Amino acid sequence: MVSTIDRLEETVVVARQLLQNSPIGELRFLQIDSDAGSLHITGRVCCFYHKQLAQETVRSVAEGFQVVNTVDVD
Repeated sequence: MVSTIDRLEETVVVARQLLQNSPIGELRFLQIDSDAGSLHITGRVCCFYHKQLAQETVRSVAEGFQVVNTVDVD
């Protein structure tokens, strides 16, 4: 059986890969970290749309984990 911590770590890896493969260059530089059952997205993008796109990309694999989006918009 896979523990919650292992599943969270695996989810972080998958979320990072999704952002790294994004056609939106800015998303490739965002950071994904985990803390107590949450995925945290940090970094900087040029518009709110890219911030939202990053959040929805991560949310698509978050499966029961909270997504905390603290990405700054220039």
